[in-house]
Amino acid sequence: MKPFRKLFTRSVAVQAAALFAVLALSLSLAVKSAGADTYTVYADEDYYSESTYFTTESSFNSYLQASSCTAVFSEATETLSNDIEFASAVAQSMWVYETEDESGLVKESRLLSKAEVDEIGNDNASINLLSSSETEIGSDTESYYKLTIVLEVTHNLTGGYYSVVGTATWAKILSASTKKSAEENFLDYIGLTWGGNGAFKASSYSASGKYYNGKTATMTRSISDAYSGYVWQFYEKSGYLGKELENATVQANISLIGAEQGKETNAKLTYIHTYGTTDSSVSISLSSNGGLAAGLSFSSSIKSWQIQIDVSGIPY
Repeated sequence: MKPFRKLFTRSVAVQAAALFAVLALSLSLAVKSAGADTYTVYADEDYYSESTYFTTESSFNSYLQASSCTAVFSEATETLSNDIEFASAVAQSMWVYETEDESGLVKESRLLSKAEVDEIGNDNASINLLSSSETEIGSDTESYYKLTIVLEVTHNLTGGYYSVVGTATWAKILSASTKKSAEENFLDYIGLTWGGNGAFKASSYSASGKYYNGKTATMTRSISDAYSGYVWQFYEKSGYLGKELENATVQANISLIGAEQGKETNAKLTYIHTYGTTDSSVSISLSSNGGLAAGLSFSSSIKSWQIQIDVSGIPY
């Protein structure tokens, strides 16, 4: 088997060069380098996001220590050793605006643009967009959240498999308002997918989640495909007048089957948020290039939105 770290490092270098070339042609993206092993991409197209890419274990661990994901990843991932290599990781944050009526029913949910984030921060000094907040407007409530999704890939050299771990973390609600209500009646979805055109098969998978009141979230598997990915569904709230989801974590160990083909693929984490649709379904949508990770397709574009991140450079 080819050395994974060398292949991945070369792939990252090529991708970084290509990325900067694209950035030169686009005013919607900006890159801030935070060191040779970390760089951040700022995008403001359909919505504003900040994506930080980590190419070393130390840089990712530093991020985890400063975030709320440390315990989640320490529980979900194996202890790195001579037999287990860190491959890469990416963390993406975005900001969500929601309007709720007096009964707590969400009327609108959408991802904010950079201009909106700046405007809200300038006009409302009390709103901390690094976490979450809410303001009353008549009988409705305007709420702001920070949502972060993280994807990490490690390589178990002894077992010969790659461990793909993803999390979604909603910022903790600061207000004590009992009217504050996430969508306890509408499902959210989180999925892990990978490419390779059937070259990889999952040997194990798991999912877990918890709410801010300490209760365990029920993660129900809605799609199972050992050769392309898994999708889980769950409620964003623990129940009526309950607490919001603190995090959801999903993991899959995938092994290469058959001989190596000298190609590379990627793994993808997708999060789908719904706030008013029940007659809908999610499916895995294979890429036109079978070597790339599949995406998730949601049958309804009404009262829902989705985000995704990926880690590339996985050899097969």
